[in-house]
Amino acid sequence: MMKGLLIDHPEFRHYSLPEGKPVKWKSRYYSWVKINKQGVFKLPGEALNCFNVKEGDRLLSIRGSNVGFVLAVKGPIIEAANNFTGEIKDFVC
Repeated sequence: MMKGLLIDHPEFRHYSLPEGKPVKWKSRYYSWVKINKQGVFKLPGEALNCFNVKEGDRLLSIRGSNVGFVLAVKGPIIEAANNFTGEIKDFVC
C-alpha cells in the first residue's frame, strides 16, 4: 500500500514535501516528520489540526507498514488499549 503512496506522491520519497504537511491519498491523510536523536518528533499545527490531535492527547503506536509507523488517538484500538490490564507506554503531545 505504501508503495502506491510513494509512487503517486514522490515528494515523500524525496523529502521535498514540507515536514508535517498532510497529503490526502485514498481517503486518508499522510505526513512525515523527522524524529530526533532523543526519539522525539513534533507535529506542526497544520498536521495537528488535520489529524485532530491536541496538546496532551495520548497517542498509541500501532503496527503500520514497513515504511512508517501509525499513531492512533481514538477508535476501537484505543478502547481495547484502555481496557488492557498490562502496561502500555504512552506518548504525550
